[in-house]
Amino acid sequence: MKIVKKDISAFIKRKGEKYLYKLTTKIGKSVVTTGCHPVMVFRDGRIVSEVVENLKNGDFVATPRKLDFAEIDIKIPIPEIEAIYEGDHVILHDNAKRSFAKKIKIPLYLNEEFSRLLGYLVGDGCILPKANRCDLTNCDNEIIEDFIGISRQMGIEPFVYSKKSITKTVALNSITLVKLLTNIFKNRIKKEQKNMPDIVMFSRKHVLANFLAALFDCDGTVRKDNPTFEYTTMSETLADQVQLALLRFGIVSRKIKKMKAATNTKNKIKKEYFYITIEGKEKLEIFYKNIPLRCGHKRERLGKIISKNVIPNTNNDLIPQEVNQIVKQCTKLLGIEY
Repeated sequence: MKIVKKDISAFIKRKGEKYLYKLTTKIGKSVVTTGCHPVMVFRDGRIVSEVVENLKNGDFVATPRKLDFAEIDIKIPIPEIEAIYEGDHVILHDNAKRSFAKKIKIPLYLNEEFSRLLGYLVGDGCILPKANRCDLTNCDNEIIEDFIGISRQMGIEPFVYSKKSITKTVALNSITLVKLLTNIFKNRIKKEQKNMPDIVMFSRKHVLANFLAALFDCDGTVRKDNPTFEYTTMSETLADQVQLALLRFGIVSRKIKKMKAATNTKNKIKKEYFYITIEGKEKLEIFYKNIPLRCGHKRERLGKIISKNVIPNTNNDLIPQEVNQIVKQCTKLLGIEY
């Protein structure tokens, strides 16, 4: 499906409907709409339009397998602080409250490096406005070194410390950066509120791919028992955004809700977690080619999966079984043997 920008030529104003409907597909895609909204369904051997209020469980609803957005550069939204523009970069300095706040240098337009920084913070990071600091905690050296490198490009010297033998925390002390990040995430920075900023979703594909790569480097898993990649989050909003973002690469994923307790807590209280799974060699190969993971062992395991000679059979994103009969009739009419 190609998404294009259009001017609004007309609109219809009417009273709101009493009820709204939430449609959820087998693979976890969902949408909330009015009862009179039309969708395309498969009925009696034909693809026809049907209003939502007439749908029933088991109906086959057409949804896009790929989303084509315009490839555009998107400016990073600057909060109300001092900004000096130098070519394709911006020097920011928040001197409204603290005269000693250090300046930082960021790209004018969202690029791969800053997108990865955002992805790391959504994955294994936190933004602490009261402490004027943001942290990343991870045990993979590739991730830690990349985060440190991006920080230094902005003019921030990170402080690195270790609570455990293999886990490191990188702390970025910067009033200006915290104010910028809070503005980008629109103050939704708690773990249950984690989200993908709009500037990332609608950016160029290679920029979006770097955000997803950083996010998956933190919270993604390549299964050992079957050809599946899993991403886990407590935020259903973020899970929906990731599922949507993957469609820009033609990757159809599945969203599953599970109750589980976090492994790093003493009180094993079960909470809702949302899993985004990419299943089958064909989809994983697209994932491997488009999402530049930096975590070595994850890329290696993915490489081994796609190198195997297996026939994909994920049992989702399928056409209705009734289509088989139509295909048989067509082959018979055309005299095609199969």
